[in-house]
Amino acid sequence: MDKRITKLLGNTSIFAIGSLSSKLLVFLLLPIYTNVLTTSQYGEIDLFTTSLAICIPLLSLSIFDAVFRWLLDKEADKVKIISSGFVVSSLSIFIAVAAILIGMFANLPELIIFSVASVLSVFQSLMMNIARGFEKVQLYVSAGLINTFSSALITILGLLFFKMGQLSYYLGIIAGLMISIVILAFKLKIWQYIKFNLDSIRVCRNLLMYSVPLIPNAISWWLTTSVNRYFIIMFLGINANGLFSVSTKIPAIMTMIFSVFSQAWQISSVQNYESQDKSAFYSTVLNRMTSLQLSLATAILALMPIISRTFIGEDFYSSWKYVPLLLLSVIFSNLSSFVGTTYIAAKSTMGLLKTTMIGGVLNIALNLIFVPIIGIYGACLGGVIAFLSMFLIRVKNTSAFVNLSVDWWMIARHLVCVAISSAILYISNNNLAALGGNLLVFMLAVYLDKQNWLPMYSNAKTLLVRRLVPDK
Repeated sequence: MDKRITKLLGNTSIFAIGSLSSKLLVFLLLPIYTNVLTTSQYGEIDLFTTSLAICIPLLSLSIFDAVFRWLLDKEADKVKIISSGFVVSSLSIFIAVAAILIGMFANLPELIIFSVASVLSVFQSLMMNIARGFEKVQLYVSAGLINTFSSALITILGLLFFKMGQLSYYLGIIAGLMISIVILAFKLKIWQYIKFNLDSIRVCRNLLMYSVPLIPNAISWWLTTSVNRYFIIMFLGINANGLFSVSTKIPAIMTMIFSVFSQAWQISSVQNYESQDKSAFYSTVLNRMTSLQLSLATAILALMPIISRTFIGEDFYSSWKYVPLLLLSVIFSNLSSFVGTTYIAAKSTMGLLKTTMIGGVLNIALNLIFVPIIGIYGACLGGVIAFLSMFLIRVKNTSAFVNLSVDWWMIARHLVCVAISSAILYISNNNLAALGGNLLVFMLAVYLDKQNWLPMYSNAKTLLVRRLVPDK
């Protein structure tokens, strides 16, 4: 088996232990959130986390992405790179202090909490990417797990015992970030890599030339992934956003799995970018990942009757109707991200920015058109079209770096299966019949794509054997 595939699968399996465990915990906590919080409160929490995600690249100038990419170079000067990362990240402290003072004088406690969470997120992201750049995969995973479990524990205590409402969620985020930062600092011995001088300032320029285009890229990506929430609030109200937010948690399983793979793939794509057969390697990985995601989407649809009844509170039950479109949106989002990694490997972040901006503008336009007409379905449909367009454009544009051979026929077959599964869910009034029918569709999808599933099974089995019975 290709050693590159082995290493990719090995890193993916390690990332999976942490990332899947963390996000599975969040998913399992969904019944508590949806039964304790109102739709309005859950909508406010979603708005907080969505806004936090866009503030991090703005405050940090996305310097953590540049630090990660530069640390992967064979002759990287770790002290200069990391010191430069801390120089840029420290700017966020001044902005946060100013925001906290405004919050104190204007009696805006939410602004104070948001500012603290923002600056902690900046430094946690920097140190997480340093760990990943050092290829300390186990540390990266452990820090993420501790962050999630700490945050969840404090949130549950606040919700169930102290009756603090959404404030417990915010305090949980802050506590988890602080604990994660302390652990990363000591494990990395980060003080050994921090030396502020003129050299680190000069390195800042090179890092910022790479990272600054990622800021509007992050904003555009946020517009493509999250702006629909604001249109839902604008046209339909905060309660509708609560329903939409819950409906995104189920397709988030797809995002969860891809995020695990993506963390390992970013390392492999950079390390193999100079290889002569990179196009064949990238194409093989892309097609197998696509097959896996589309098959999983069919499986999720088959299990929707069980998932809805088990994990979603009565007030939020109708949110399942938006899941089929959201699954497609997430899949095309993941495919766009995969192809976008090519820009990262080539250090061509301007190409990444341009294509993301196209997707963001398209999503805004489609939400303005569809949401007032067909409600939450409009936000879902806008995401599907925007991400599909972005994926197609990136495949064409990245041909200058890597010639990707996409199996379009395989994608078409799977999309037909997803459409059939969705139709069964909408038409059937019998949950057991819908479950049985969609399980048959899932098995058909896997059988029709056995040319991708058999190699994946073989690769996974070989990796498992090597892990259980290491070479002497």
